Amino acid sequence: MIIVGAVNLFLGVLIYLRERKNQSNIFFALVAVCVSAWTLSRAFFEIFPVNGLIYFLADFLYISAGFIPLFFVLFTYVFSSDNVFISWKRFLFIAAPNLAVVLSVLIPGFIIGDISLGAGGYKIISFGSGYAFYVIYIIGYFLWGFINLIKKYVKSDGIIRVQLKYIFWGTFIATLFGISTNLIMPIFGSFRFFWLGPVTTVIMVVFIAYAIIKHQLLNIKVIATELFIFIIWIIVFMEVFLADNWRKRTLDIGILFSVIIFGVLIIRSVWKEVKHREKLEKLSKDLAAANQKLEETDKLKAETYSFVSHQIKAPIGIVKGFAQLLYDGSYGKIPKKAKE
Repeated sequence: MIIVGAVNLFLGVLIYLRERKNQSNIFFALVAVCVSAWTLSRAFFEIFPVNGLIYFLADFLYISAGFIPLFFVLFTYVFSSDNVFISWKRFLFIAAPNLAVVLSVLIPGFIIGDISLGAGGYKIISFGSGYAFYVIYIIGYFLWGFINLIKKYVKSDGIIRVQLKYIFWGTFIATLFGISTNLIMPIFGSFRFFWLGPVTTVIMVVFIAYAIIKHQLLNIKVIATELFIFIIWIIVFMEVFLADNWRKRTLDIGILFSVIIFGVLIIRSVWKEVKHREKLEKLSKDLAAANQKLEETDKLKAETYSFVSHQIKAPIGIVKGFAQLLYDGSYGKIPKKAKE
């Protein structure tokens, strides 16, 4: 789950840095950050023993999860809509229920009651009277976002339609697992698959990230390379953190530095290749445009020649024929001097 959280955070920051003023990128980054926070807090919730800190982690777990549907709804409003801008008034109106949820989580015993260790080694949470309000909020906001996506999908076409399809199904799959294993099953005291919801969030984040850059295929290659290298860094870093003796830890640190150096070199190499291909694509488009202009010029020349041939040659032919008739005496005898 720590790796999943790190991947979600990486993709969110990466998409945001691509175009910082784009509201779609901003709200996607906020979704990814909240998903990452939820995933990491879920991992630490399982690691730490049942003590005072575990209640803080539980509060953070449900607060971070509560922000995910809020920013998802805001994302569905601005994605693919150039003329839609979320004003502060509109943002506060949409975020008001979320503020109520956050405050209710902080009320002791209202949403999160007692936490204990179950027979299977899983931590068991007993919920308070306000948990139903929390569940309704989460499900309601995700339904709100899905309705927005469906409306846009019906009205859109081309690449936007494909992007909306990726966003809908990626989010729907992750939401289905998340709501089932982290909202519904815990009501009946089943926490065996409590870990599954945060893990499946990577499907949502990856699908949305892919949808945002769907029309930029070269950027997809760069991001895939960066993501792969980032995962390797995380794995090697975890090996350093989990090493049981200093000798192995020193060796893992050396490997980590080597992997970081080689990773940076690989990313720079991919960036150079992408830039080179972008230049070739630009030159190819410019050449195609020049060829099109040349074809239009040739077509104009042919039309001009046809016009000149018809408008000038035809009258000259008529005049020549009439002159020949006069010369032959078809209209009477003409003086010899006129013939000459």
